[in-house]
Amino acid sequence: MSLSLENPIQIIESGKPGKTVAIFAGIHGNEQVGVRALQMITKDLKIKSGKVYLVLANPEAIKQNIREINKNLNRLFLVNNSGNTFEDALAKDLMKILDKSDALLDIHASNSKITKPFVIFNKYASDIAKKLNFEIISTGWNKFHHGSTDEYMETIGKPGLCTECGSVFETEKDIPLAIQSIYQFLKYFDLIDSEVKYNDKPQKYLSILNMAIKETSDFRFTKTFNDFDILDEGEVFATDGEKRYVAGSNECIIFPRENKPIGGEVFVLCKIQETI
Repeated sequence: MSLSLENPIQIIESGKPGKTVAIFAGIHGNEQVGVRALQMITKDLKIKSGKVYLVLANPEAIKQNIREINKNLNRLFLVNNSGNTFEDALAKDLMKILDKSDALLDIHASNSKITKPFVIFNKYASDIAKKLNFEIISTGWNKFHHGSTDEYMETIGKPGLCTECGSVFETEKDIPLAIQSIYQFLKYFDLIDSEVKYNDKPQKYLSILNMAIKETSDFRFTKTFNDFDILDEGEVFATDGEKRYVAGSNECIIFPRENKPIGGEVFVLCKIQETI
């Protein structure tokens, strides 16, 4: 049965021993790059060993091209999830697939207009992250983004990666990167025979330091920032009422979003490192 919004889970089995992996797309319904990539490869994908779950994770949100129906699905992958919304039910079903999988690739896109593709990886997936064709790979998100797919995989001792394949405003441009990542991921686990070239370029390693929450209606950046802009040490780059955010050494900013409501995430602060 082919992958579609009516049939959002496709299982490809080789009939031979091997790893079982899951590839998710559309956790956020407006992030269509992974959805398009999976739909493009599904008919021709052949594996030599193991099993692959291809999953359109939030089909109703994908259909409406919106981020979520009731809740952010990527904060609901929690062992003790007792919620009763549409997305809570989805998360509980999807966790059953993750429990059966040895590794996860979760394909996303950024809601920023000006951004760069990057990878989020848990502590079991650093080697895989280095093999993907992304200039930037990052870790430490799980200190702040609880309930994500990669955090859930970490809690059960398995590799989990989220790829941010560019901007939601440039889906067509970033589909090839998403497809390439899928094949690199499958090759890493020896599930396909195809010749696949891994990344051979230097990567920038980022460790997440802080996720800032808007506390007052007076939150302001001191100037316009884009994803991965490097901050000058000692620079006051944002204020929130009387609170001042001051940059340390070798730091950069991701997801600067001044217009979030009080209680919303207004930026993520990262440390640029030589190694992870």
